[in-house]
Amino acid sequence: MGRHSVIEQTGPTLTGEDVPIEFYDIIGRYSINWAALTCNVTGIRTYDSGQINPLSDVNLSWSNTTAGIRCLGFAEELDNAIDFTIGYTGFDSSELGVDNTGRQSGIDMGYMRLDNNQNFFGVPTNYGFKLEFIRYRAQLDQLFSDRSREEARFIGLDSSLDEISTVLSYYFSMKWEPSSRLTINPGFTSQTNLRDLSPTLEPRFRMSYRPTGSDNQEFSLALGRYFQMYEAITDERDAGTVFGVYKPIDEGDPYPESLHAIAGYRQRITSNIETNLEVFGKTHKNIPVAQWTREPGNTLETGLADGYAYGVDLQVEFNARPFYLSIGYGISEVIYEAPTDELVAWLDTDIFRYNPTHDRRHQLNVIGTYQFGKFSANVNWQFASGGTYTRIFAFDLALQDLPRQNPLENQGTAMTLFSEPFDGRFPNFQRVDVSLNRPFDVSRNVRIETELGVINSFNARNVFYFDVNTLQQVDQLPLVPYFSITTRIG
Repeated sequence: MGRHSVIEQTGPTLTGEDVPIEFYDIIGRYSINWAALTCNVTGIRTYDSGQINPLSDVNLSWSNTTAGIRCLGFAEELDNAIDFTIGYTGFDSSELGVDNTGRQSGIDMGYMRLDNNQNFFGVPTNYGFKLEFIRYRAQLDQLFSDRSREEARFIGLDSSLDEISTVLSYYFSMKWEPSSRLTINPGFTSQTNLRDLSPTLEPRFRMSYRPTGSDNQEFSLALGRYFQMYEAITDERDAGTVFGVYKPIDEGDPYPESLHAIAGYRQRITSNIETNLEVFGKTHKNIPVAQWTREPGNTLETGLADGYAYGVDLQVEFNARPFYLSIGYGISEVIYEAPTDELVAWLDTDIFRYNPTHDRRHQLNVIGTYQFGKFSANVNWQFASGGTYTRIFAFDLALQDLPRQNPLENQGTAMTLFSEPFDGRFPNFQRVDVSLNRPFDVSRNVRIETELGVINSFNARNVFYFDVNTLQQVDQLPLVPYFSITTRIG
């Protein structure tokens, strides 16, 4: 199955403006069954391209390609089927101007994976391994590089990347139930980059306790240690793009490490009301963060930061037909800190602490549904605190060939100077969607579903894109009424 957009062709007629957006996706699957073997062959291709800011002629694109074979093998001497997978996945993204200069990055991975589960001493156990061959690619043109290409090559910090790494990972997890009230899930994971043969030690533990022996009430606890073999670099001062570069951890640098702890409590108060409460805390070490200067630019150089995150999530569900209501609220904070000589050499402090862009302090989601007759009325309210970004300090002209350059004849190149990193925060996000739908059964095998609704019914302005250099803001959808018809056959 597949689909392809037509908004680029029909948009000007509908809106009176160009809509430079194109996307498509294709999914295919073929299944083969034998007496002792079942295999599924799957392929997926997605592509998105467009211009977010209509005032700048910069095109962004993303593409994903995945192909793989998954087989289940059966044998009398095995308690369960052996699950074997081999495949390829690739991701490419770019941000290019009219002359095809800009930023490009990609990652290609071929992998083999084997999973199985057996009973050891009466305890169900899952185990397996995965072997990955990963190629990292990137090209940052001089406009987006923090150094000229000649200087970058001279000091060994070229603005291009083409590296290959091989990673072997393996795991096991057990499910032990000493009683009907208690379930314990210990586990262990390890990863080894075959370049340096330094395996990670990643123990995991989860426990749930049901005081009454039923699902009406449950306490849970989860602990884990996690490592990451690669890093994703973004220019954190760039509030107007989602471009990032994936690259392996530099040889000799420690792997990013995180410790997670989550405690939860769930209770069904009545047959119609259920509550869930989770408290979490996470510590982070050796987080690769792109180095900053006052001038804009992407770089493949990183410094190491530490950090922590903590928060509370609460959800309440009320289900009494014909009415359903779900309320979810979360409050959290993410803090990073690093020596200024690692990240920001121009700040007058030894340690710099900041909230990164994914720090969203408050998040609220309310979903309500009411059914009457064959109609269903729905309301969805979303609210979230704005993320952080780095504001502009000043604009200047850079003289690049002193003392030979005469500023009276050649005033230099326009340059943006940034203020202290992450000193700004976007406005809050708020959106209320309402809809009314009704199905029609044309025959036993044909159903038509109709829906009438309004997106962003309060016409709130929610930031989608913001160019800090020109202060141009592109908002998400305004108030948009819609009507849809879906036909289901089968």
